[in-house]
Amino acid sequence: FSDEPFMTFASDILSNGRVRVGWGQVGNDNIGSFAWGSSGKAITVGQMGKGYQVNNIANEKISWETQESWNFGLDLNFLRDRIQFIFEYYVKTSKDMLMTMQLPSYMGTEGNDSYKMTAPKGNFGEMQNKGVELTITSVNIDRKDFKWTTNLQLSHNKNELVSLSGSGNSALYGRPQWDAVGDFISISKAGEPLYQFYGYRTDGLYQSYEDLLNSPRPEGTEISRTNGVYVGDVKFKDLDGNGVINEKDMTVIGDPNPDLVAGLTNTFTYKGFELSLFLTASYGNDVFNYNKLTLTSMKSLWNNQLTAVLVNKDDVANCYILNSGTSMPRIVLGDPAKNTRHSDRYVEDGSYIKIKSISLSYNFPKKWLSYVKLNAAKLSANLSNVYTFTKYEGMDPEVGVSQTTRYVSGVDIGRYPSPRIMNFGLNIQF
Repeated sequence: FSDEPFMTFASDILSNGRVRVGWGQVGNDNIGSFAWGSSGKAITVGQMGKGYQVNNIANEKISWETQESWNFGLDLNFLRDRIQFIFEYYVKTSKDMLMTMQLPSYMGTEGNDSYKMTAPKGNFGEMQNKGVELTITSVNIDRKDFKWTTNLQLSHNKNELVSLSGSGNSALYGRPQWDAVGDFISISKAGEPLYQFYGYRTDGLYQSYEDLLNSPRPEGTEISRTNGVYVGDVKFKDLDGNGVINEKDMTVIGDPNPDLVAGLTNTFTYKGFELSLFLTASYGNDVFNYNKLTLTSMKSLWNNQLTAVLVNKDDVANCYILNSGTSMPRIVLGDPAKNTRHSDRYVEDGSYIKIKSISLSYNFPKKWLSYVKLNAAKLSANLSNVYTFTKYEGMDPEVGVSQTTRYVSGVDIGRYPSPRIMNFGLNIQF
């Protein structure tokens, strides 16, 4: 619209203005082969030789997914392109989503991987992502020998599991890796965001024997120092008010989805030198520190422990005590009170700012290179994953979606942190 006659009055300021609107549908065929059928797998049956069982349950009525997208964009360039502004609003809906059904355990789909069947896939879900993306590029200084440019990218995305019609479930549940039969760690409810953390809310520790008698206790446990719940154990909230702590008290305890994701790049050039600084940031996302759950428990005497278990780090001999001033539960072998059940004790703020990379390069002047018969030569150095500013107590808050289990995101099970890497390079053109 900047080329229209009615915009001539702003030509000195607005060098380009454009509105973009788009809509489209596409089918997703990236679903694997023969997902509609079933196969068999061999199992050993004693001295009778090998037998075969069904590997997965078939579903001949599945079809491709449908993805529908709407977008609205606005591009504005000011002051002869010194400032570029790109705004994008989008709505993307995935219909007839092809997902693995969650069936009850009596269908044979739970348990050990060697004998359980895989549940069938079906078209029963609808998911929607909508959000805004903003990109601002500016030339801050542009002189003969010196130039400074900045690129800022901001994005906000809100995902929602719209429906699960025909699935037989009101929610999708996910378990952490290596725990096929334990409590669920994530939940995706219809009408809510995906992969929210699922567990118990805590209310400190049992401070005294009277507090223990007058408070709800875990179902099926007795008051015992060695074989049950006792003073110093974690006190969980009785959300349904039935007087005991059980799976009915599990609720949403965190959200791994960020409210805002950002990237910032500043580039400085002076004669043959170029310096670039790249930062990334995430705000509003939670991380479930599963390492902390494992390494602050006494389920096994062979587990290493984090220093968080020390009530008094300067007095190691007397560090395991019933201290009313600490949030760390008492030491007891086997965890009879299930202090390590999935709870908000392990949900931490995963917001961060990362200095992702710093790079410095130098282009040798052509008049120097002419003496050695070279067309171009560039010397460079780059440092990646420089530093992370975060309150997260684990190794790296940038966890992401699980690659090993379904419907799980933001659960830190020991992901190797991003290594700091230094590179040096020399590029020569003959």
